[in-house]
Amino acid sequence: MARYLQKKNVSSSEKRNIRKSIVEIFSLSIKFKKNLVIYIMNILITGINRGLGLEITKQIFSRSDSIHILGTSRRLLKNSIYTFGIKETSSLKVESVELNDPKSIQSFLDKIINSDFLPDIVIHNAGVYPGGSNPIYNPEIIFQVNFYAVKEISDKLIPLMKKKSKFIFMSSGMGELSQFSETARRKLLNPNISIMELESTIHDYIHNRYTGWPTNPYSASKAALNTLCRIYSHKYSDKTFVSICPGWVKTDMGGPSAPREISKGAETPVWAVFHTKLKSGLFYRDKLKIPW
Repeated sequence: MARYLQKKNVSSSEKRNIRKSIVEIFSLSIKFKKNLVIYIMNILITGINRGLGLEITKQIFSRSDSIHILGTSRRLLKNSIYTFGIKETSSLKVESVELNDPKSIQSFLDKIINSDFLPDIVIHNAGVYPGGSNPIYNPEIIFQVNFYAVKEISDKLIPLMKKKSKFIFMSSGMGELSQFSETARRKLLNPNISIMELESTIHDYIHNRYTGWPTNPYSASKAALNTLCRIYSHKYSDKTFVSICPGWVKTDMGGPSAPREISKGAETPVWAVFHTKLKSGLFYRDKLKIPW
């Protein structure tokens, strides 16, 4: 600009005005930068210390720097986080929560409510399975972790979270309703089914008083989780609720024979995190809608 003013036939007063304008523009840009508020997305991820939870965390951080993640783990096994190159920072915190213990869940929720961290997105990733390297066979434990813990956390956070917040339920194709009886399918797909009715059915299933559901409690728990997703999507239209099947993935739960790499399994939940027009009340695999 200085060379331009020297070469062009510009009067002294015009030069002063031009320089004054440049200074004003520069000052405004500094003020704008000072007042600029960078939006930070807060994400809660359960079961963060290994498997899909860890991979989802890695992929989210690779997509954006404006993310704060609060993760949960049964125990603070931070070695896996350090091994994979993710360390606790101001952007990542990990809390010890036993999802099989309602008191532990409540204590964790109390911490969130009394902190500055309120999630914009909740990824219900933690789960147990009667297989893999750490099998769980007790139906009550399977339903507590895979269904009731999800419900307890969601029920507490939904009223506190902003409009357009997201809840991502990590489900499974094993929970598809094709393996249920026609009567059971109709009951679960009824758009007017209440959480109380669903819980009553689960109670009967656990105590061997309900037929028409699969004998595998993991499949049953994921079908119940999907039903909870649909109930929430009808009840809270200002927020987004989706279930996602990651596929059969090589994790401790899926085992080494699984055909899908863990990075592929994490793609769809990460896609859902950043998707700006994600439709609520649907079941996804590989970023596509699949049948319940």
